[in-house]
Amino acid sequence: MDPAREARGMSLLYPELLLLGLPLGWLLWRSTTHRSLRFFLRLAIGLSLLIALASPHGGGSVQGRDLVLVIDRSRSMPAGTATRTSELVDLAREGMKTGDRLAVVTFGSQAVIEQGPQTDPVFEGFQLEVDPDGSHLSAALDRALTLIPENRPGAILLYSDGEFQGELPESVARRAAARGVRIDVRTTPQESEADVLVERLDLPSEVGVGEPFQFQAWVRTEEAGPARYTLFRGEEIIAQGDVQLQRGLQPLRFRDRGQEVGMARYRLRIEVDGDPILENNAALGVTRVAGARPILVINSTGQAGRLVNAMRASGLNVEVRAAEEIAGQPAVWLENFRGFVLENVTASKLGKLLPAIASQVEDLGAGLLITGGRASFGVGGYYRSSIDALLPVTMELRVEQRKMGLAIAFVLDRSGSMGAAAGGGTKMDLANAGTMEAIRLLSPIDEATVIAVDSAPTTVLPLTQVDDPQDFAGRVSGIRAGGGGIFTYTGLLAAARGLEGSARANRHIVLFADADDAEEPGEYQALLADLTENRGTTVSVVALGTDQGRDALFLQDVAARGGGQIYFSEDAAELPRLFAQDTMLAARSSFVDVATSSRIEPGLLAIAALPPGPWLTVPGYNLCYLRPGASLGIVSEDEYAAPLVATMQAGLGRTAAFTAQVDGSWGVPEAEWAEAANVLVTLGRWISGQAPPAQYYSSVRREGREAVISIEVDPELGEAQPLTTRMVDPTGRSSPVELVPVGENRFEARVPLRSDGVYRFAAATPDGEVVPIDPIALPYSPEFAARSERDAGERVLGTIARLSGGRLNVPAPEFWRGERGGRATRSWTHWFVLAAMLLLLAEIAWRRLFEGSVRLPALPRLPRLRRAATADAGAVDEQPAVADQAQDQPTPQTKKPAQPAPSKVEAPAKKPTPPQAEGSGVDAALKNLKKKRRR
Repeated sequence: MDPAREARGMSLLYPELLLLGLPLGWLLWRSTTHRSLRFFLRLAIGLSLLIALASPHGGGSVQGRDLVLVIDRSRSMPAGTATRTSELVDLAREGMKTGDRLAVVTFGSQAVIEQGPQTDPVFEGFQLEVDPDGSHLSAALDRALTLIPENRPGAILLYSDGEFQGELPESVARRAAARGVRIDVRTTPQESEADVLVERLDLPSEVGVGEPFQFQAWVRTEEAGPARYTLFRGEEIIAQGDVQLQRGLQPLRFRDRGQEVGMARYRLRIEVDGDPILENNAALGVTRVAGARPILVINSTGQAGRLVNAMRASGLNVEVRAAEEIAGQPAVWLENFRGFVLENVTASKLGKLLPAIASQVEDLGAGLLITGGRASFGVGGYYRSSIDALLPVTMELRVEQRKMGLAIAFVLDRSGSMGAAAGGGTKMDLANAGTMEAIRLLSPIDEATVIAVDSAPTTVLPLTQVDDPQDFAGRVSGIRAGGGGIFTYTGLLAAARGLEGSARANRHIVLFADADDAEEPGEYQALLADLTENRGTTVSVVALGTDQGRDALFLQDVAARGGGQIYFSEDAAELPRLFAQDTMLAARSSFVDVATSSRIEPGLLAIAALPPGPWLTVPGYNLCYLRPGASLGIVSEDEYAAPLVATMQAGLGRTAAFTAQVDGSWGVPEAEWAEAANVLVTLGRWISGQAPPAQYYSSVRREGREAVISIEVDPELGEAQPLTTRMVDPTGRSSPVELVPVGENRFEARVPLRSDGVYRFAAATPDGEVVPIDPIALPYSPEFAARSERDAGERVLGTIARLSGGRLNVPAPEFWRGERGGRATRSWTHWFVLAAMLLLLAEIAWRRLFEGSVRLPALPRLPRLRRAATADAGAVDEQPAVADQAQDQPTPQTKKPAQPAPSKVEAPAKKPTPPQAEGSGVDAALKNLKKKRRR
């Protein structure tokens, strides 16, 4: 229901703009030769636009008032904030009257509008995400003020514990008071009287392997008493015991020795009975163990093969792990290595560690080498993965490499579970994106069909030649989730029928289903047997969930009987990569399985002393293409001229690709292994051998909720170059860091620390040299940091209420206290713009349809007088009458023009002048004047 308004007169915000109407009218008058409706229409158009520019608005009044609830959603707030917000909305609704409006603003590190001003509000829980590791109170109050129009009474009801960062909220309270908007407060103070917290761990920035060192933890408590402590290095407990804490801040001292080279993480946990806040009872710290960090080789077995042995024999420090063994490691674990080698291992086995490896390379300067095989590059699932853009080769399917076409059917689960939110959209949206990504890989020699299934199949795209992959992909994007679960047998049967009309010998079905909700197996065994044995069709399954899902075994059996692959993923964002990987496998064109000779290109000289010329023959390789900007080292000598070795600078790190297989059925023959090992060892040294520039010295320290990075330059060792600096936060997100000069040869940057965990940094010169920067840890969310005063939050809230004219812990009946109603203004600009548009259409219609047949009387034209000399003004004074008489005669031929008066000197007799045209009397007068002067 809109607030009632009473119409009043119109006002202009910029009335001075109407003065432009004078030159506008003059221009229209000058350009008009006769009186026409077009003149008046154009004048009306101009005036309408001028009034619109002057911002017209009408006056009136409004009923009711506004109330904005501002809700603190930071971590320091107690559990049940959403329930409490719902209760406040219900209480506010009870006091609403005609014209009243209620809005909801929530905040953490940023403020968002959960619900705009409404006359009939219904709160259904928090719908928008906020970062809970912060309390930007002033931003939230500012946002609430913007929701209350200046011509309307209103108030703000704040529900918070008073903790805040950023601008002082007192300034916002004063601005609210100046507008007549009070801020009432409902307090939720923290129970902090008996709180015990670990403020920080003070660790040395660097220690050596085996070096003993001492560090200390600072613990603060408001009450003395016993406590238990446990100290972890990584996940290993290295110390635990009981301690008697004293009131105030006190150190606990520990000893340890440097272990493995890399980053060592320490965590101290304190346990006290009755502690009301457990989140700040554990603190995190890091130190770097100096030394040459190893290269991590990741394969499918965790055993050392020919590549690892060759690297070790050359003196490289190498560690080998199986992909599934390390997939669960945290991203900071990668700090222990200076480079990574992915040896013929599928992307899926690395899980969430794959994007962490990508960030370690691009943002922190590590190196990456990937080798070929049946489980690598495109067929291994690296196309559209997080490291795809970092590699020096691209993995798309190209029509020129295809030997045979593919007929493929996509069977998509559109059941109700696919409507759940994921990746900024829904699971269905990501399944659509996966299908579109797979279709984009196809070419005109392929055919595709798309079928959406819940309890019944719907053919979204019938079997059609893929002559325009982008158009096909666009037609898939509109699939929406329905209801129930997927009827698996029904979907497979519809796909089999959809492929019946294809002449392609290579046929494939991709079934996308929920691992916990795949219904109706039906007679799938017989159907799959018919597809594989009689129709040349294979079936793969992309399952959203884990292999422990309720229907996981059934889906695994479908893939096994269908002769295809099974892919499980809990991360819906992985679906596009999985769809693309299976399509590449089905197309059977990404791996060249014939012996191919090769040659060394000049680009390899930059990293290896190998002259251009013939190289060895490889039994097979992954067909890829050189990425723009990459260097070609070795190229195949077949029809594809594809890269076998390529290198590239990727962000702050280096990457290399060796597309041939190292070990296995398609591995380099033993007789030629020494030559291949030489190249691979050289690539390993190149990706991990970036020595830091000697002239830079870096340090990092924590000041409250900020990390301060300092980099000093020694001019005696080299010139200062502009540095590209990056930070990776505990969530894995990377961001640039801007260094600013703070002195001669010294640069500094301040970075906010918004959430608990380890922050990692690196800088690089334009030449790619990496300047290492120590990591730093924030023990826990800033929301649980030690308070300077016990009641600081409550005093802040009291100040806000006092400065704005509000009250603390105001009762519900007083939420809406105050006047209801005020003046209102309503813009009329759009009406005048609309009027100008309608008048323009009328002017066009008149000019095109009527102006030639309807003519109004001509407008009078003002006479144009030539300027006469001022020496004899009296003689000229008589001439306007002569000119007027000449113009007034309807037939100038019947009357002679007037003769000049006689003068003292007798003039010769004149012949009668011929008739003059209209307006010629002035010319005659001027001629007579000239004659008189000559006399």
